[in-house]
Amino acid sequence: MPKTGFFTGVVTAGAALVVLVFAGLVLLMLFAIYAWIAAVIAFVPVIYVEAKRYWVITHENPAFIVPLQLGFLISGAAAFTLDLIFKTHVSVPAMIDALELTHYVAARPQPLIESVLDYYAFALGPTPWTWLRYVGFHVAIVLVFAGVLRRVTPDEEREPEPPMKRNLQVLVLSAVAVGTSAVTLFPLTIWAIIALRNLPN
Repeated sequence: MPKTGFFTGVVTAGAALVVLVFAGLVLLMLFAIYAWIAAVIAFVPVIYVEAKRYWVITHENPAFIVPLQLGFLISGAAAFTLDLIFKTHVSVPAMIDALELTHYVAARPQPLIESVLDYYAFALGPTPWTWLRYVGFHVAIVLVFAGVLRRVTPDEEREPEPPMKRNLQVLVLSAVAVGTSAVTLFPLTIWAIIALRNLPN
């Protein structure tokens, strides 16, 4: 191979690698922003449930938004991994991919998903088994989320509680956080992406 061709190939490969790294960083930043917004939305319901039950996990400290954000990031990555394995569309990246799917109407490609309800019909699937799988994914997300919170929230030293009791508290608060995001931010994100996709070019 001539030297010129070799160096051209190296430069091209290097440029492609830089583009991929930059795209990955941008994508990571966008998901970090999404996780932060989800954490902000989930914070009030989490501290409300905690206050009603007289638990001491968050201490009603706004800084607890950071552990919540970390929980959303890591549980979201776990959900995306499950999507890749099972070829489903439950996580945010997979949802974005689903919104790009098309089908043909009168020999013309049309978006498969035109509304938020279309997405949920697609993601849930047509059978009780697919519905159960969808629920199972969210159970896994809650468990991963709880694992993250349990790691980043230190035990209360002044009033120690049995580990099982504290684990149950963290699990309940994780379910509240994930559930709040699932019924607010996630469908709003679907709606916003569909609206942007349908803007005239």
